Amino acid sequence: MRLCVPDTDGREVEEIAKVLSTGYLTQGPKVEEFERMVAELIGSRYAFAMSSCTTALHLSLVVLGIAAGDEVLIADFAFPATANVAVQQGAIPVFVDIDLDTYTMNADDLLSKITKRTKAIMPVHAFACAPSYKWQRNTTSPLWKTQLAPLAQPTTVSIAGISALWAVSVFIREK
Repeated sequence: MRLCVPDTDGREVEEIAKVLSTGYLTQGPKVEEFERMVAELIGSRYAFAMSSCTTALHLSLVVLGIAAGDEVLIADFAFPATANVAVQQGAIPVFVDIDLDTYTMNADDLLSKITKRTKAIMPVHAFACAPSYKWQRNTTSPLWKTQLAPLAQPTTVSIAGISALWAVSVFIREK
């Protein structure tokens, strides 16, 4: 089932030809340029291109120190890799119901599932729809004060983690 049709023209073909002519397919000047542009866009010092969003999600959990027994809250409407990377770390994926208007985490269900073992929240932006960030405000839980406060500023490209870790999948249907 096709979800959308690529909107491309000769410019994309020209850019692809330029990359192919450099001899680099997975690294090189265009990747470095892309990383700099993303870092600038999100206001970060660093951005790293990965082979997939699965790799980026996994490395995010590694960097955060997510380990066996930790809980990771995940939207129940997400690509399976989102939960798989938590399991790969020995963590427990806890599925959060979605808001049927945005297909992203339901704020009330999310708040009800935060426990002392919750170490990360992975708010997937399905179809480029941002989740409600109601869960980031107006809570007095100790977890909010110690771990979730860094997320209080809504982001436009956030998928994984605590603080300023993002994994972004550039996919044809994401507009």
